[in-house]
This record gives sequence, C-alpha cells and structure tokens, in this order.
Amino acid sequence: MENIDFKQYDDKPITRKELRVIFRKKLNDILYRPLTVKNISTFGEVALNNLIKLIDEVKREVSKIGTEYLGDLTSKEREEYYFKAIGLADVDIQMVLQLIIDKEEQIRRLKTQAENNIRKTKYVITPPGDNEKMLPGVNTFEKKKKIPRFLTLMYILETDFNIDVNNPNQIHKIEGIVSEDMMRRISYRRTTVPELHRAIYTCDEEGNVTYVFDTNKLNEIGLVNLTQLDNLTKKQKDNLIKKHPKVGQRIIQSPRWRERVSEALKNIVVVASNSADSKLMRSEFLRQKPIGDYHTFQQQAQAAYEAEQERRRQNGEAPIPSITK
Repeated sequence: MENIDFKQYDDKPITRKELRVIFRKKLNDILYRPLTVKNISTFGEVALNNLIKLIDEVKREVSKIGTEYLGDLTSKEREEYYFKAIGLADVDIQMVLQLIIDKEEQIRRLKTQAENNIRKTKYVITPPGDNEKMLPGVNTFEKKKKIPRFLTLMYILETDFNIDVNNPNQIHKIEGIVSEDMMRRISYRRTTVPELHRAIYTCDEEGNVTYVFDTNKLNEIGLVNLTQLDNLTKKQKDNLIKKHPKVGQRIIQSPRWRERVSEALKNIVVVASNSADSKLMRSEFLRQKPIGDYHTFQQQAQAAYEAEQERRRQNGEAPIPSITK
C-alpha cells in the first residue's frame, strides 16, 4: 500500500503526495466552510452533498490502481482501504459523514421550531426614526430581501451555548407590530436569554442592524424595564451604546455576523463594528471553540462518534450505518 502512486488526476500527471494534499484540502473545505446568515438554510445539505461527492471521487481515484480484491473486504475495511490508498489513513469518513448528517438535521429542525413560543406585542419594537418613515406622495414601498438572522441566532444559542430555544424558561421571544407609516415591513424581535444576561434585537429584513445588550449593565444604568429599550429608535440605541459602551454592541450585517453575535453573547466588545475579524478556523460540526488544526477536529469528532454509538447501543438502537458497499 505504501508504494502505491497515482499517475494522473483530472488527466494530469500527479504524485501520491500531491493527490493527498488535494483531497485533504477538499475535506477541510467541507469541514471549515463558514456558516453565515445567507447560507444557513442549505448549509448542512451542501456539506452532505459535497462530502458524498468527495467520497465518490476518492473511490474513483483508488479504482485506477485496481480494486479487484475488494470483494473479500468488509465495508469498514474497504473504507479504510480507500482513504489509506489516497494518503488519508487518519480520516474516519463514516464518522465525519454522521456529524454532517446530524448538523443537517439540526438546522432542518430549527427551521420548523425557531418560530415557536414567540409572543406578539401591540407596539413597535425599535420604532423608526424620521428618516425611516413613509411620506405620503414621496416614498413608495420597496420590497427588500429577507435574511434569516433570527434562525441563525437560534442556531447560535443552541450550538454555542446549549440553550433550549423551545423552552420559555430559558428563552423569551417577542415580536412587535409594523405600522403603516414604516418603511420597514418586517418587525424587530427581542430575544431575552436570562442565563446569558442578554437581550438581542434582530430583524430579518435586509438593511437592519442587530443589537446585543447586557441586561446586568442595563440595570446598572437604571434601564430595568426592557420595554423602555424596545421603544428606543436605532439612533437612540446607538447613542445609548456610545454613552455606555459596555452596555451593548451594535452589529452590522457581514460575512462574520455569526461569529460576532456569538462573541457578543459572551462578552460585549467595545470596538468599532468594522474591526478586523479573527483568522482562527472553526468547524460547525462540533460544539466547540474555534480551532486551528484538522487533527484536533478528528480527535474531538472521534469522541463524539463513539459517544453516539454507545448511546445507540444502550438504547437498543441501530448503530451508525456504514456508507460503503
């Protein structure tokens, strides 16, 4: 096996070492693809499809060196053979596949459950300023894109903080009304998480900023009733944060929105909203802090996989199936 070499890849001459680098990068691209508000709806599905394509590609490349004796191998042995032949003996692809399936199922579940237990108010949350109101005969409604910030927030709370987003004892969700004179046609929602001492304001209409407030700091400055905060316009919320920087954080829409909201839920960051982002890589397929190397992921993923297998064994459930045939 160690002497195996590959003559071509995509009809080009290539060494076994070069091929290993190519497939390692493809796998890392799947595992470390950033989750954003724009791709969350299809994030798990895309990762699953890309992994299946990668597995097929690995099998195709290995078949070039001959697989006539694979009929005598078990499915697990075949799996090990494919990836050892390609130079990725440390990869348990069956385990990685299950982690991706779990992530796809989590997001699909949240898409159906995120809206549960939202209390409707009879007032506007974050009312419009003068420049956000309709002027008769001057403004016309312009339909804007819907961005699933609220779904992404529910994902962050569940994934990073282990909050049960369907438990009203752990999370309070309220939604305001939309008045006729508002240019904004989707209401802000206020999500309060007592365990984290946070109140988060999100709107799923493009062009709207997100706010994360520390409720303990709000109490310290005399804002003990969150309805008072609900009734502040964006400009008033901005001025509050400028006057008391540690009380909250204003987060604009960006490719790193997910990371910035998660960080603000831990610590209010007193920096400009356009500051440089962390370069650390993170994988969405485990509940963990950002990590920088693939082998750390493999070790933690292996532990998660074995724990799931043990849970299934104790509950009399079928084990995680093999993906090779």
